[in-house]
Amino acid sequence: MSSCKNLSNGKCTKLDVPCRRKKRKQVCQFPLHYEYLTQSSKDERIAKILKSSILPEVLENWKAYVQNPRPGKKDMTGGPLERGIRNLLKNELGKLSVITSESGEEFPIWDGVRIIADCISKKEGHPIAIFSIKSWIGPAQIRETFAYAYFSKNWYGQRNMRVYMITLPPIEKSLKSLIETSRPYIDGVYSLSGKPYIDELIDELKETYQ
Repeated sequence: MSSCKNLSNGKCTKLDVPCRRKKRKQVCQFPLHYEYLTQSSKDERIAKILKSSILPEVLENWKAYVQNPRPGKKDMTGGPLERGIRNLLKNELGKLSVITSESGEEFPIWDGVRIIADCISKKEGHPIAIFSIKSWIGPAQIRETFAYAYFSKNWYGQRNMRVYMITLPPIEKSLKSLIETSRPYIDGVYSLSGKPYIDELIDELKETYQ
């Protein structure tokens, strides 16, 4: 925490509130999330617009959390990110008569087994697309998504199902081999802050739902 460049005299300069986590010696993800959301000069068009649209809510959520920390509250960035991506999918795919879920949606992946999918898009006569949306990505997040992708694709069939991951940070090189090994169950992993960008996913989805 002592190396946080957003701190000045114990106060978070981006949120304009005292930092409670420094006193408690807790790791804070806000500086990283803020960096990804604001350093967008090299980002592609859709990624840049999306990050700009969710930044105000992210700042508001983190400020409220720092002022009143509550155990188990983890959607300061994740909540706005999910809502922003759902709105993006509705706007980009709605013209093609694609229906995108308004919130997290229960979805059966096997007989008697269900998940809460972050987002689902579907159109009659076309594959169902499930989106796993992450404010952070590592091996654990990929394994989790792979597990329900494996079950759902064996249940519904490869041609009737697509599973995608969308993440805020850039995808680390160390994850590339794991992502490739996860194919074809995870159809693609896309980022708002590096290649492959979410812009490529939108283009792919438009081709799928033509």
